[in-house]
Amino acid sequence: MKLLKKTAAAAIALLTAASCAFSVCTYAYNDFEEILEEEVEVEEEVPVYEYNFFTDSYFPTADFSEDIAPEISAETKSGSVFVQWTQMYGADGYRIYRYDSAKKKYVLLEDIEGYWQNYYYDSDVESLTEYSYKVRAYRNSGNDKIYSRSSEAYTVRSGLLSVGISAAAGSKSVRVSWKEDKAADGYEVYYSKKKLKKSDTVYMSYSSAGSTFDFGMDMEYSFKPLKRTTKTSYSIKKEPGYKYVFKVRSYKTVNGKKIYSDYSDIVSSTSAVALVNGYPAKQKSSLDVVSYRSDIKEWKMSISENDKKIMKKFAKEHFTDDMTPFDKIIYLSEYIHSEVDYVYGDDFNSLSGLSPVEAVFSKHKGQCYQYNGAFAAFMAYMGYDVRLVAGHRGTDPDNMWSHYWCEICLDGKYYIMDAGNKKDGLYNVFVPYECSYKYMKDGKELYKSPTA
Repeated sequence: MKLLKKTAAAAIALLTAASCAFSVCTYAYNDFEEILEEEVEVEEEVPVYEYNFFTDSYFPTADFSEDIAPEISAETKSGSVFVQWTQMYGADGYRIYRYDSAKKKYVLLEDIEGYWQNYYYDSDVESLTEYSYKVRAYRNSGNDKIYSRSSEAYTVRSGLLSVGISAAAGSKSVRVSWKEDKAADGYEVYYSKKKLKKSDTVYMSYSSAGSTFDFGMDMEYSFKPLKRTTKTSYSIKKEPGYKYVFKVRSYKTVNGKKIYSDYSDIVSSTSAVALVNGYPAKQKSSLDVVSYRSDIKEWKMSISENDKKIMKKFAKEHFTDDMTPFDKIIYLSEYIHSEVDYVYGDDFNSLSGLSPVEAVFSKHKGQCYQYNGAFAAFMAYMGYDVRLVAGHRGTDPDNMWSHYWCEICLDGKYYIMDAGNKKDGLYNVFVPYECSYKYMKDGKELYKSPTA
C-alpha cells in the first residue's frame, strides 16, 4: 500500500471565492478541508505468483505487453545454471541471452516456443564462473515478432558443478568413472554394497518412451566413503551376488575450507549401462538365429566382409569418440527405428538376395527380419553375445503375428532388443522377459515363462 495525501487547495480556493450567505459556510469549509487532508490508502498492483509444476517453484506471471519486462533469476543446479523468468500469458515464446565476454555483447542462447516454459537449463557452463543472462518475451505477428522489454541482466556465479558419472561392470571388477572438472581440486567417491536376492529384478530398460528403469534402485542404500582422488576413475573388485552403487562429488579448498559440488547421479553395477560398457567385446563373424516357433528351423547367420565394410563405414560417419558402447547401441536402435522404411510388395521383393546389413544401412528398407537382423549383426560385430529370434508377437494363438527380434546376454541374463520401426512407433531395448509385452514362444507370452 502507498499512503497518499490529497491536497484541498483548489477546492478551498473555490469556496473562499464564493459568497457565503449562511453561517454554516465556515463549518462546511473547515469540514471539507479536514476530510480532504485525511490520509487515504490506495492499493498498488501486486504481482501474481503461480506454482510451476515443471520447476517446482512459484514465480510471477503477467499478461504479454511491449511495455513490460520479465523478471529474471538464475542459480546453479547440479551440472547447469537454471534460469527462470516471468511467465507471460499471450506470448508465443521467449528468447534467452547470455553475455559473451569475447564479443562484448549479449548473444542469443535459446529460442523457446510457447508461453508456458518460463525456464531454461544452461548446461554449457563451467564451475566457479560468472554468467549474465537477459530474457524477453515475444508475440508472432506474421513473419515478424513483437517483443516485450528486455529484462534486467541477472548475474550468477556458478558453484562446483556435479560431474557426469558412468560405471562399467566386468566379471571380476567394477570401474566407475566421471567427467573431469578443471576447477576442482579432487573428487570423493562413495559406494554402497548390497547382497541381491533371487526376488530382486535389477536391470535397465530403454523403451520407445525414452524411459530408463533400474529395478532395485529403490532399495535403501547406506553410502560409505570409498576414495578421495584427483583422478577421474576408480575400480574395485566385484563380489558375485552383490550389487554396487556409486556416487561422486567434487571439492575445492577455498581459504582453508572445502566447498563441494552436489552429488552426481547414482550408477549401478547391475544396470545395462554398466554391463554393456564393461563387456569384454570380441568381434564376431556370425550369430545364431533361434526359433521360438515350430514352423521355422534355427540357423546361423554369417556376417560377410561386405557387411563389415558397411558397418565400419557407418561407425565412422555416426559414432563419436566420446560415445560409450552403450551409447552406440542406443544410437543404433534409434537410427534403425527412425531411418528405415517398412516396405511391402515390390519394394520388399527388391531386397531379395541382400543381407539385413545391406538392406538396412545401404537401402534403408526392410521388415522386422531386416532391421532386427541388422541390429543383431552390428552388436555381434561390436563383440556382444547376441542372437536373432524368430517368434511371434501377440497374446494367444488366436491373436499373434510373425516377428523377429534380438536378444543380448548380459551377466547370464537375456534381454529383448527390438529396434522396431517408425510405422508402429515401438522399440524396446534392454527389456527383460518378465517385463515384456506380447513377445511369444510356442504360443505363450514370454513374460509368463521367461527363457532366462
